[in-house]
Amino acid sequence: MRMYNKSFGTAKSFVVFLVLVEGWISVSMSLALPSPERQRMSQHNAIVQESDRRMLLNSWPRLWGNQFNVLTYGAKGDGQTCDTKAFELAWLGACTYAGGVMVVPAGYVFLVGPIMFKGPCSTNTLVQVDGTILSMPSNSTEWLESKKIWWLKFVGLNGLTIMGSGLINGNGASWWCNSCRRAEVLPKRCRAPTAVKITQSTNVVVKEVTIQNAAQAHLVFETCSRVLVKEVKVIAPEDSPNTDGISFADTQKATVEYSEVSTGDDCVSIKSGSFDIIIHHFKCGPGAGISIGSLGAKGTTSCVSNINVYNVTVENASGAVRMKTWQGGSGYVSKVSFENIRVRNVSHPVVIDQYYCDTAKCRNHATKAVAISDVKFRNIVGSYDPSYKAVSLACSEKVPCTGISMVIITFHDLSVEIQFCEAIAARQVSDMLESELEFVNEHSLLSGLIRWKYEFQTKQGDENRAESTSLGIYAQRYFCPNEYDTVLFAGCDHQ
Repeated sequence: MRMYNKSFGTAKSFVVFLVLVEGWISVSMSLALPSPERQRMSQHNAIVQESDRRMLLNSWPRLWGNQFNVLTYGAKGDGQTCDTKAFELAWLGACTYAGGVMVVPAGYVFLVGPIMFKGPCSTNTLVQVDGTILSMPSNSTEWLESKKIWWLKFVGLNGLTIMGSGLINGNGASWWCNSCRRAEVLPKRCRAPTAVKITQSTNVVVKEVTIQNAAQAHLVFETCSRVLVKEVKVIAPEDSPNTDGISFADTQKATVEYSEVSTGDDCVSIKSGSFDIIIHHFKCGPGAGISIGSLGAKGTTSCVSNINVYNVTVENASGAVRMKTWQGGSGYVSKVSFENIRVRNVSHPVVIDQYYCDTAKCRNHATKAVAISDVKFRNIVGSYDPSYKAVSLACSEKVPCTGISMVIITFHDLSVEIQFCEAIAARQVSDMLESELEFVNEHSLLSGLIRWKYEFQTKQGDENRAESTSLGIYAQRYFCPNEYDTVLFAGCDHQ
């Protein structure tokens, strides 16, 4: 009994010693921090539960270097255990300190549900992704009990960087089979989550990571400014529905460079409220190309301006560069440049469509449209599917395209189709071609830049056509009923 009491006393003293050491470390570290840092640490500790606080104290050597490893906070990384809580705690730590780093280490697969990484944080927060982050499947409790349409959401941050050699896997296959785009009967869960959504943030960098198999869009910026996407890969099957690669909405001053997107929808989509967007040294395909729009749906006002796309390769895609707006909308698209675009096996290399429709039937609304002006296509070369038209311009009757410039458009067996719906006045055709349309066909016996003056004739009948046979360039006009079917009237819908 005496030996037991002695051992017990020794153990008790050792426990007291550990508690004192823990307290001394905590106080020493707090005093070593500057006053603002101490205040933030105090706030940090106050909102973390006691058990979580002890977990933080046990990881002081990592915290002192502003490194917050998700393994430290209980993540298993076995691809089967839910690691959502550990990610939330690691983010909380990284967000607290200036230059904080949330570490997702290599060699692990972390299974997580929807998470909101919320700011504001101390400046320059880094999420270092070297391992794999895997979304919970669509039939998991985390998704069945949630109405969220995002998976990893970053909100209200200034100075966010997401980078690393790792993989962000949206586990989209379980969502695609129930997609509205695939199912014959629209399911109740029609909207699938975006993989990575960044909103209300400035000075954002996404670099080197791979984002794969999102349930819907892969990387979305909404209400952001000063954005850089560099050396990023986005990958999804060609038949995956509505899986846009990179999307901008209400975002200004953004650059996408040296990146590659291969998905089932737009490689890059630029939506309303986006200005000063630059895309260069970019590879797209499979996919639907680089799209502005769709804009003006349900009568809304949409504005996009100052878009510069150059040095881009598009392969095995349904589109290369296109602009799509709904009838009945309003607003404008202006100051857009597509230059040095190389295409291979693309169905629709160049498209302007002011009659966009993504359903079986759409009703004509000829009174309003999103105005399209000052658009330059230059040096677009390569091959396309000859069963389609290389260049398709479907411009509105009431709000015609103006200031469209095409210089050095070179395709195998070039064919250009300028499509219209409803009656068109001669003045409108003249306005649409206000800037000289210039085409070069590599099979032409003539060399140099060839400038064509278009003359449109008026004839009776269902179809009016005027053509220049030397280069196989023609324009044709369709008369459309109040409702048009997307199969019968290819000139009035999204092709």
